[in-house]
Amino acid sequence: MASEAGEADQDESVDEEESTVASNGKPETENGADGEASEEEEEDEEPRLKYASFTKHLRPVYRNGDATSAFLVAGDKMIIGTHSGNIHVLSVPSLRPIRVYHAHTASVSGLSIAPFPPPLAATKLDAVNRVASEHRGSPRPSTPKSHNEKPSPRTPQQQPVPLTPSNMIYIASSSIDGNVCVASLTDPKDVQLRNFGRPLQTVSLSPDYRSDRSYLSGGMAGNLVLTVGGRIGATSTSTTTGSAAASASSWLGAIGLGANTGRDQVLHSGEGAVSTIKWSLSGKHIVWVNEQGIKIMRSNLHLETGESEFAWKRISHTDHPNRPGWDEMAGIWKAHVEWIDEAGLESDERYSTANGSVEKLRDPPDLERLKAPQKSRRTEKLVVGWSGTIWIINVHPGGPGVGKEVGERKIGRAEVVTMYDVTG
Repeated sequence: MASEAGEADQDESVDEEESTVASNGKPETENGADGEASEEEEEDEEPRLKYASFTKHLRPVYRNGDATSAFLVAGDKMIIGTHSGNIHVLSVPSLRPIRVYHAHTASVSGLSIAPFPPPLAATKLDAVNRVASEHRGSPRPSTPKSHNEKPSPRTPQQQPVPLTPSNMIYIASSSIDGNVCVASLTDPKDVQLRNFGRPLQTVSLSPDYRSDRSYLSGGMAGNLVLTVGGRIGATSTSTTTGSAAASASSWLGAIGLGANTGRDQVLHSGEGAVSTIKWSLSGKHIVWVNEQGIKIMRSNLHLETGESEFAWKRISHTDHPNRPGWDEMAGIWKAHVEWIDEAGLESDERYSTANGSVEKLRDPPDLERLKAPQKSRRTEKLVVGWSGTIWIINVHPGGPGVGKEVGERKIGRAEVVTMYDVTG
């Protein structure tokens, strides 16, 4: 009996040793269940990204301890807004400074440009990768200084910006100081500053800003505001602030006696702070996000005959993410939105060779879904990321024959085609 008990204890110790080995990811047999699980884990491993830090190569941006508060890359331009209220415009991929100007007295909260630039050509994308690889291994550049030279907080004298097509843009910035600044990149005199009385979170220029001088803004006041016009080179107060100066300006302008200080219209309000606004690539649609959800509306651009009543009409509403603690975190969790340029999506035409065969590698399912042809080429696609949830939304245009009744015109509709919860 003692011998049998000893053998049983020895068997148990062997079983414990085997279980320990299995828990360490070293199965005894190749065909075991633990081996299969290990192989699945290796297959699910996320790919490593190649990246390079540009921070140490952008010394003028972070002079005197300044820091980035807003960032935008569009076409061949990189625009950085800082906590001190400065706007830095750099060229891509060289990262050469184009212009620096002081727009605000507090942190820049949002950036926008108009007109929309075309995407970078493949040759420039290759140049971006080359610059990144060079910066990754290059030492920090040094600027020769005189022993008596002291850093100056003032903006240094700058050369005129060349009048090239890619430079003929306007840059809008919003700030928690309550102002929107809209400035021409090439003409320092073509600038407007407008005060809205409350901290702003976002601004979006009309794609046709050069001709219609209009933009949308929003912030802590909870208003989605359309601003049209304004005097170049002047500071003005929004008519939405309720101040005496704004009321007088609005009244004088209404009877034709006031200067062209612009006019403001509240398109939506009452659902908490507005954190994001973005005009679509076609200019026909606008998405904005407040604490209650994602809204999409028809703009006043490119309306056909008989569609004038559709201007500034809302198309859809999607509720905010259903998360615990939303009431406490609604003002902190910000949404990020992007209108997708399907023509600019890369087509993966790479080929792999294995055992002498050539096989075309397909795009990932998500990219294929974004690139899938639509019934109408005018359908626009939107991606929204917000607090661990991602939506892919198709915005279908309106027009004749799309309503329930024969010949009825409809404003359009938005369709959520995919929704992901990335928090698990």
